[in-house]
Amino acid sequence: MSSKALLSWIALFALMAALGSATLIYYSTTTHSTLATDVNTAYHNHLSLEMYSKDKNVQWLGEIKSAPSHPLPLPLQQIYETQARLKSQFLADTVEQADLPQSYQNTISQLPLIANAELETSTNQQLLILLITGLAFAVLTLFLSFYVWFMRTKHFSPLYRIVNTLRAQALNGAPLSVVPTNSDVDVKRLTQAIHVATTSQSQKLASAAIIENYNRELKSITGSEPIVRHALEFIANEFNAPSVCLYANLEDDALSLVKSHGVTPSHSIIASTLAHCAANNEPQVQQEPLWLKEQEVEVKLQGRYCFPLAIGNHVVYVLLVGSAQVLIDSQFEALEYLCKDLSLALAINENIEKQQKAESALSEQLELTHHIINAIPNPTYYRSTDGVFMGVNKSFLTLLDQFEVDVIGAKLDEVFDLGIASLFESKAHEITTTTQEQTYEVLLLDGQEQPRELIVYEAPFFNENGDVAGIVGMYLDVSERNQLQRELIEAKNLAQNSAKAKSEFLANMSHEIRTPMNAIIGMSHLALATELNAKQHDYVSKIDTAAKQLLRLINDILDFSKIEAGKIELEYQAFSTEKLLDNVATIVSVKAQEKQLELVFDIDSQVPYCVIGDQFRISQVLINLAGNAVKFTENGEVVIRVALVNVEKGLAKIKFSVKDSGIGMNKRQQKNLFQSFSQADNSITRKYGGTGLGLTISQQLVKLMGGEIYVESEENVGSEFYFTLEMEVSDELSQAKMASTHLSELSATIIDDNQHALDVLSGMLTNFGMQVCSYLDPHKALNQFVLTQELPDLIFVDWHMPKLDGIELITKLQSQVDVSQSKFILVTAYGRELNLNDSQASLVDGVLLKPINPSNLVDVIQNAVFDSPEVRTTITKKEQTISKQALNGISILVAEDQPVNQEIAAEILSSFGAQVAVADNGQEAIDQVHSKHIDIVLMDMQMPVMDGITATQNLRIEFDKNTLPILAMTANAMEEDIQTCIDAGMNDHVTKPIDVEQLVKSILKYVCTEADGLLTTPEVNPPKVVAEIEEIDEIIEFEGIDIAEGIARAAGNQKVYFDILEKFLSQQIEELINLKQALAIENFELAHSMLHALKGASANLSIVRLTEEFKHIEASLNVRPPNASEIDELIKYVKYALEQCQKRRKKEASHQVKSVTKNNEEKGGNSQLEELIQLACALRDYDTQATELVDSISVSSYLTEPELQKLKTAIARFEFNEAFMMLTSIKHVEEAPELNAGKGALH
Repeated sequence: MSSKALLSWIALFALMAALGSATLIYYSTTTHSTLATDVNTAYHNHLSLEMYSKDKNVQWLGEIKSAPSHPLPLPLQQIYETQARLKSQFLADTVEQADLPQSYQNTISQLPLIANAELETSTNQQLLILLITGLAFAVLTLFLSFYVWFMRTKHFSPLYRIVNTLRAQALNGAPLSVVPTNSDVDVKRLTQAIHVATTSQSQKLASAAIIENYNRELKSITGSEPIVRHALEFIANEFNAPSVCLYANLEDDALSLVKSHGVTPSHSIIASTLAHCAANNEPQVQQEPLWLKEQEVEVKLQGRYCFPLAIGNHVVYVLLVGSAQVLIDSQFEALEYLCKDLSLALAINENIEKQQKAESALSEQLELTHHIINAIPNPTYYRSTDGVFMGVNKSFLTLLDQFEVDVIGAKLDEVFDLGIASLFESKAHEITTTTQEQTYEVLLLDGQEQPRELIVYEAPFFNENGDVAGIVGMYLDVSERNQLQRELIEAKNLAQNSAKAKSEFLANMSHEIRTPMNAIIGMSHLALATELNAKQHDYVSKIDTAAKQLLRLINDILDFSKIEAGKIELEYQAFSTEKLLDNVATIVSVKAQEKQLELVFDIDSQVPYCVIGDQFRISQVLINLAGNAVKFTENGEVVIRVALVNVEKGLAKIKFSVKDSGIGMNKRQQKNLFQSFSQADNSITRKYGGTGLGLTISQQLVKLMGGEIYVESEENVGSEFYFTLEMEVSDELSQAKMASTHLSELSATIIDDNQHALDVLSGMLTNFGMQVCSYLDPHKALNQFVLTQELPDLIFVDWHMPKLDGIELITKLQSQVDVSQSKFILVTAYGRELNLNDSQASLVDGVLLKPINPSNLVDVIQNAVFDSPEVRTTITKKEQTISKQALNGISILVAEDQPVNQEIAAEILSSFGAQVAVADNGQEAIDQVHSKHIDIVLMDMQMPVMDGITATQNLRIEFDKNTLPILAMTANAMEEDIQTCIDAGMNDHVTKPIDVEQLVKSILKYVCTEADGLLTTPEVNPPKVVAEIEEIDEIIEFEGIDIAEGIARAAGNQKVYFDILEKFLSQQIEELINLKQALAIENFELAHSMLHALKGASANLSIVRLTEEFKHIEASLNVRPPNASEIDELIKYVKYALEQCQKRRKKEASHQVKSVTKNNEEKGGNSQLEELIQLACALRDYDTQATELVDSISVSSYLTEPELQKLKTAIARFEFNEAFMMLTSIKHVEEAPELNAGKGALH
């Protein structure tokens, strides 16, 4: 045989050997794979049996698979048979409980060992066969040709090494794998085939081990969150996955991240893959590289794998696994198995949680039901259709005085007497037959053998089939109610008898009550028929209106029986809605003012000005409602609103309402409001008084007029009473047409701290066509005006505001803004007896009284804008002077660094008798307090060496506030500055410029004095002297200086004022030059100090221009320092003012003022005395003509100006007794024979 033939045979034999080996290897690998599948199936069946043993869900039995058809190892075959038997038993429910037998548990625990043993046995057998076959072929080949063996060893030696490797791996229990060698191509292919087969089997075994480890760890974990966290961590560790995320599939097909481990990819990157996985319920694979970065961590993913986690066909979650390497098939399959196990675990856990929640909810519901039944105050029970009690509450047990154990399970005749039990049984039969509830009454004895009258409410309850399962019932104890009803019947009879007696009594008393009221009305009528001035006529008219109103009310109360009988007749006449509200204001406003309540009229501009109806009855109702509102309101406001609902066919439907911010009422109290002789409760009667009849009368009257009163109220918030009436519209003009058309060209600003009053006035002005701006905060309004330097035509300012009253606001505004083109109207609810002094009266152009109506508003605007002579008729000037001896014996120290201010203060205080000492700074003040007797200190805040605050703090170490009072003198009236002074130990403060009256009052407040009194009669200059002084002041003009105010600040001493003024002006030229130099070298601290001092001194002397200029420069110093030309202008003005002062002094010296007072008194003196005697006679006889006679009295030797003003004020207030005593103190008047012969002299 040739070498080639031999080689061919050898090759053939080698090929057959290789095929045989490959076949054996393949058979071995297949056997191993099948064995692994069978073991995994058996383990899955075991898990299903365990799940069924936990929750008895038959679905788990459906998951159990039958044994495969191919032969199995005996232990594995026995496990399959045991699982099939258990499944049949559980399905047939032949066992009492679903616990797995212990023998089976022991067997299944050995399943991994069985699998490994069978695998090892099979592997050894196949390897042995492979080894024998290989050796046989090797011997045959060696026998055929030693030459070929020798020459071609390289063809067989690799195969030999492969066999040895496989045998060694099998003996060592390692995974079977063959590494390719560098042999010929055929051997390489054989090696690769063997390697693929063995590697695949090893990978499957490794995957099976991973699944086994996961399931083993999963057994000890409960709760969805721990299960998910463990799964993500397990997958990340086992599959080298830097990113593992679980997403929940929501109802709207949106995916939400539940949990992640490692780096979380951006949703935009994986959104489509996740959505496709969830929608198709199948895994999705993306194997392109992807870099992810989170914080400082950056990873590269080689593959992204999405797995659906489904329960049934519904995808609940989607698992995203981002692996650092591409997963092989066995790993992918392992992940699929893990996802199924995870789905199963989550589903099982969810079912367990739902079951626990359901059990907990059921337990809570039963407990809640038990508590609810026990919380029912009435006896409650439920029993079966057989009459057996199933449950009762505590009230039921208390009623019968029994224990629950004695009642539950007992029948009706075991709990109640036979008769009562029979009644209950008969009613129960009706209920079960008709399935309708029953209500009936029963009388039984309770556990204490006391009779109880009960109302029984019983109704059926049903089972799930809709059949009556029993009866639930409740007892209502009406024993006390029935007894009360019997007592009420008796009381009603008694009340009717009492009411009859009361009516008879009131009828007898009606004449006696009406008689004095008729006298009042008659006298008022006679007084109105006489000649009265406007104010007297107004007062008497109001007395007459109120008296008639009171008489009508008394008549209604006395004739209340007529109301009940419907015999009240209405009087329909045309009347003005404004007049109606004026009547209400006349009666109600006085009490509102006493309680400092805001009384607001809110009148709709569309309300007809004149309507036809019973004005008195509507007024009576509104007065009653408004009076109650005032009575029950301690602070806040009372709003009377009149609004037009609609107009139809000449009839206007008008809504009247009265709203307050008082005590309010609860629902129970509101029910009793309109009952006769009743109020909300007894405590209201005790606290506020009243008969409780007013609302009843009002309701009846409104009903007679076709309406009804309604109430809305909230306790501690307030109440609103309202009613609507239909009235015929008269031909009069509407309110909207009252205002003149030219008012629409005006602009107005309102400043009021009451929002409602602000809105009402704003609405009225807007209806007139004006441009209106409103402010609740006076400081805000002031700042806005100062900022813009623009004012409207009209400024309405409320008088009493807590932060800043109207007079103070106007004063500040006029000192900071040009007000020459604006008119100020003072709005007040306290102005019917308004007293303003001269300076205050000069500030305002009109006074508007609250509550406001459009007519009065138009009058005030026209008077103010068009200079009506009656613009200030409502202002009564308040003359009050201070005694020249008010400060006698008081030693006062003035600590002030400005010489001008020192001189002014010293002159003022000395003029009132005080002993004045002066200190230039705080240290000097302390030294003088120690060196001499000081009763009180006036301390400036800002002084050199030591300021006033520091000085006060040092003095307070030795002297308390009572021993040494200290008053701060400051131009800064800011609250924080005042508080700083108080905190430092000062008693009080007085503001600059000095108000003489306020300064003296403040001193007297803290220092006791034996002075004659604060008020006294001031000395008056003879008329000629006054005339000549005024003539001089008219000739000499003082531009930029308020001479009158300055003289007043100097205690009325003109000579002292002009001397100080001239001295101050002469010093200021040099001071202004120094200020100019300080500004030039930018020494702003010095400039600020100088400006502050100059401003205060100028203000004290009423040099308005300098005060404003210094104030402006000081305010803008840090923002825009003034230039030299501005200071030069001030120097020029000071020189001008100084020249005017010097001119005046020369002219005054050239006049020889002679007194002509004596001649004036002698001339016509008897005539004036006769007038005084005639006035005294009128006062003695209470003759209202006195209000006219006093107008003819003038200043004379008998009466000074202050005395005359005091006399006029007393007469204007109808204080005739006080006025008479003032006149009779005059000697010639007291001795007049007319008075001595008169009748009814005053005593």
